[in-house]
Amino acid sequence: MLAWDELKPVLEELNGAIESCDHENLHKLLIQIVPDFKPQYQISDILYELKSDGI
Repeated sequence: MLAWDELKPVLEELNGAIESCDHENLHKLLIQIVPDFKPQYQISDILYELKSDGI
């Protein structure tokens, strides 16, 4: 368990990734901070894919 002074910046970064729809960073952060988070699939989001394709 993280102390508040360690958890707060992580939550702020997580919130920033959510607000900016930064799926790659969000995915990375979840892997980093949630011990049992083991994604089974790639990011599957139409808007994310369009953004990645530069559209």
